[in-house]
Amino acid sequence: MTDHPPRPRFALKVGIVGHRPDDLPKDSAEPLVKAIGEVLDAVVHESKAALQRHAQWFSPEPPLVSMMSALAEGSDRFGARAALSRGMQLFTCLPFNKADYEHDFKALASLDEFRELLAQSTSVLELSGSRSDPLTMNRGYELAGLTTVIQADLIIAVWDGGLSRGRGGTREMIAATTRIGTPVIHIDPSLRTPTLVKWRGLSAFPAAIEDIADLPSEQLKPGLAKAIEALVKPPTDVEEQQSMTRFFAETGRLRLRRRDWTALLAFTGARRLRWPQSGKLEPDKLGREFADLVAPFPYAEKAAKMIQAFGFADAIGTHYSHQFRSAFVFNFFWAAVTVATAAISTRVGGFWHVLLAILEAGMILAVIVNTGIGLWRRLHQRWFEGRELAERLRVALPFWAVGIWPGTFTGPEPTWGGWYSRALMREQPPLEGRLDRKTLASYRAALIRLLREQSDYHEATERSMQHLNVVLEWAGVVLLVCSLALVGVYALGNFCWLVVELERHHLIAVAAAGSCEAHWVAVPFADKWANYVAVLGVILPAFATASYGIRVIGDFDDTADRSRRSAEALKWLIDALEQDDEELSQMRARTYAAADVMLGEVQSWRLAAESRALAIPG
Repeated sequence: MTDHPPRPRFALKVGIVGHRPDDLPKDSAEPLVKAIGEVLDAVVHESKAALQRHAQWFSPEPPLVSMMSALAEGSDRFGARAALSRGMQLFTCLPFNKADYEHDFKALASLDEFRELLAQSTSVLELSGSRSDPLTMNRGYELAGLTTVIQADLIIAVWDGGLSRGRGGTREMIAATTRIGTPVIHIDPSLRTPTLVKWRGLSAFPAAIEDIADLPSEQLKPGLAKAIEALVKPPTDVEEQQSMTRFFAETGRLRLRRRDWTALLAFTGARRLRWPQSGKLEPDKLGREFADLVAPFPYAEKAAKMIQAFGFADAIGTHYSHQFRSAFVFNFFWAAVTVATAAISTRVGGFWHVLLAILEAGMILAVIVNTGIGLWRRLHQRWFEGRELAERLRVALPFWAVGIWPGTFTGPEPTWGGWYSRALMREQPPLEGRLDRKTLASYRAALIRLLREQSDYHEATERSMQHLNVVLEWAGVVLLVCSLALVGVYALGNFCWLVVELERHHLIAVAAAGSCEAHWVAVPFADKWANYVAVLGVILPAFATASYGIRVIGDFDDTADRSRRSAEALKWLIDALEQDDEELSQMRARTYAAADVMLGEVQSWRLAAESRALAIPG
């Protein structure tokens, strides 16, 4: 078992798109390899500088700058050669299986070069494209290009500024890069104009970006320095940095020592009483269980760090969820008991009055200390940060399994959880293997398992939270009704006793000298029951208020509604997946939709949870 959450390694992937030899100037191969090499050298230099500035957040390893290429003739191979000559890792994405793709290379020298570069690749991903007709063939080229564009942090574009010849061409890939927001390093194939960095982040203000021509641009070195800094810089907010420091200091020895929340669920019947034998949460075990759930590919070997990080995030989120909920249940319950104790102490004297006063002071102190410890340890914040990070990593692995990532990684990230998950994904090498129909069928089954597990979780959450909310709501109503009934019975008893006494003594008003005089008797009923009524009149509303306070801070009703909506959306996606065929673009679309549901739910939950912090009842 690892002792602490893993730190990410500083890593950047540089993708390359560009023209094939027919569209490049004659004898431009070596000059372009040199120009691309200069860009890679600049990326490495700026990466080292950025790592030095932010070393405390990364592992101590040197920067990992790698190249992504489809190994087509021309620009793709120039980028691959430049990267390999500098000892960089080469990640290759092919539009078809290797044997089919080799038909693109008619010349024997070109085929040999392709095989040589392929053999030197760190990983090779073969997509499920087909050469059966020009349309599907071009679609295969497009999917390979999009895979490179989506996974790369920087894109080198060897482009003459002209139009594309068809689907998946250089112009289309540059347009996709522009839409995503990834920085583009534009190299003029003729080398007549300087290499420029083009990126919307170079402008201090939002701008209308419809085409690469609309992007702000700068010279290579200053533009690259700004782009890389924006890509890898951790959140600047001091509290976010403090939270990340606490996260890295977490250990795998997490135990659910407090039982207040578990006891409330069991007492209300929301869940069965299940005391963990040790209450121990094991991040490694949680990570392995998740990997087994979504394992059509060798996750344990290829995504070990992300799985490890997920295990820690899941354990931390569960731990602090339990701690925070136990803390606010403790506060409201013992605040109500304190009020009850104070009410009883006013009706007793001597030794019992002193004892109850001491108990009252002790309970008030316990509530204050409990709140202070909760605020000092930031139980509330660590709960939703841990859960949000776990959900980000939960959706990351299915994305990786189809050769893409969720969203874009460009621009500064305001939260440490977002930054950390981005950094881990940057370090993760691209998927290796063949995304054929058989593999995609396996992936689809794994995605359905994940969605069904999440749907079942949300259905169980809806039932338990709705039940808990209803029980606490009715408990509060019953307590208030009992309090009102007690006052009514007390008043009615006094009235009835008075009527009886008036009848028994035949009290009448005697008129004399224009005045009336009435004689009233004492009412023993009031003397007998006044103490009980006064005490219960305080205790019952106090516990009703505690019930309401637990409901408000726990947000059980809204949590049930969010889980119901999420379960319905996930079931709809499961139905869609069960009817799909194994087509890569369709699988990617379904994966994006699943991420929207899961991350959308956790974002709306966080907005609600952040406003319900731990506080002293009052």
